[in-house]
Amino acid sequence: LIDNILDLSQVEAGAAALRREAVAVAPAVDEALMLIAPTLAGRGVPVVRAVAADLELLGDRRAVIRVLVSLLDNAAKFTSNGTITVTAERVGAAVELTVRDTGAGIPAAALGRIFDRFTQADDSATRLFGGAGLGLALCRELVHRMAGSIVVDSAVGVGSTFTVRLPAA
Repeated sequence: LIDNILDLSQVEAGAAALRREAVAVAPAVDEALMLIAPTLAGRGVPVVRAVAADLELLGDRRAVIRVLVSLLDNAAKFTSNGTITVTAERVGAAVELTVRDTGAGIPAAALGRIFDRFTQADDSATRLFGGAGLGLALCRELVHRMAGSIVVDSAVGVGSTFTVRLPAA
């Protein structure tokens, strides 16, 4: 929680300068998967990885990894049965990174505010999962600062797909 608050504050204040450089996508995805491996192993959810070896995007390597770790962490948190799929492909002048899960899904009423600070899809007192609702807000801020976009498509009981579009190198 404290790390997310500090990171979000630094990014918004301009204290965390992001680089604009060519980032090899496959190694960045692999590093994110390595960092989240203990969480994934604890949940027993398999991950399918489909990333072309030669893809490059323009952005900040650490920020790309941070976004992927956050999205993978959420996917692991909300997927008890099923799979998580990470893909990356070139689409026109952009690279699309996708994290798809077959987890709980997000109610349609929550989709419009899912990237807002301190917001969670389930904000009831009886919610099953912890967190402060800062991870997706930080993802959006980092992606926007790298001249990209992030969107979600989700259905309750089906799962969620988060798609990050960043400029191709």
